[in-house]
Amino acid sequence: MLKSWLAGYVFLLLPAVASASDASSTSFPTLAGLTIIAIFLSACFQLWQHPDIFRTSYRSPVFLVLLGSLTATVIWAKLTMIPETLSICGYALILAVMQALTGHWIRVAGFEKVQELMLREVAQKTASLEEKNLELKSTQKALRIANLELKALSFTDALTDTYNRLYFDRQFLTEWQRARREQEPISLILVDIDHFKELNDQHGHLAGDNALKFVTKLLKKGFQRGNDIACRYGGEEFVILLPNTVPENALKQAEKVRRSIESQPFYHEGKALNITASFGVGGLVPQPQHDPLDLLNATDQALYYVKRNGRNGCHQATRYEGVTRSTCSEHQKLSASGNGS
Repeated sequence: MLKSWLAGYVFLLLPAVASASDASSTSFPTLAGLTIIAIFLSACFQLWQHPDIFRTSYRSPVFLVLLGSLTATVIWAKLTMIPETLSICGYALILAVMQALTGHWIRVAGFEKVQELMLREVAQKTASLEEKNLELKSTQKALRIANLELKALSFTDALTDTYNRLYFDRQFLTEWQRARREQEPISLILVDIDHFKELNDQHGHLAGDNALKFVTKLLKKGFQRGNDIACRYGGEEFVILLPNTVPENALKQAEKVRRSIESQPFYHEGKALNITASFGVGGLVPQPQHDPLDLLNATDQALYYVKRNGRNGCHQATRYEGVTRSTCSEHQKLSASGNGS
């Protein structure tokens, strides 16, 4: 700002002094007085037009005005003894106005350039942020997909490509609580492939793996309602969770699937092998005195009832309360007698 004042002063002051008086009569006090008054008046105009600049550059604009007024008063007192005082003050006022307008135009042009640069920079930053935002959204989407795939893998049995025991445990508890809250029936079916150990011993573990896949396919085909859940429970055992299903209907569907497994030929290395399975069925409307393990263990006992009586059949549990205490001893008896497979 000071440079613009000096440039305007040199540009405007010299012609004004030359026209005010002869060059020989222009004295140093006249030139100095004109300069100081012009600068002071220009500063006043600048302060009026752009008070923010003076607030930034000076701590006290009031002090500047008072100091300028005092200086102008002293200079005016000195110039009263000079004949050209009136013309000097007039030229000083013209010079101050011209200088203030010139400074204002310079500031406006500078502001427009700065504004253009800032708008250009903001546009570049906005484009960069939008690009990064798109990249972030794409990364988040890929992360969600990866999380879903990882979750699916953690709930999926690698061999049979069906749900595993972990998924069943979680869903069974969820469906039990819902059935208890809404007083709806819930049923379970435990499935065990008959003579699975002998199949592995006689035909190899590859035959056993293919038999598991064969039974899984038929179980999924037989229990394909939207809320039916077929899971590999462990080894050669499977569990079917049937929400909102009475045990009588579960038993009928289990018998259909059992006959399907029995009638469908299972081929291994070109040979047709007979595959059968035993089904234990249980179901109830959960009451406050019931526990999820009561239903699970009652269904397990129904399965072992079938295995004790020749396998390849279905049986429905009829007793659910207090089953948990008697199941362990039942399993120990079956293990001791060699009928566990």
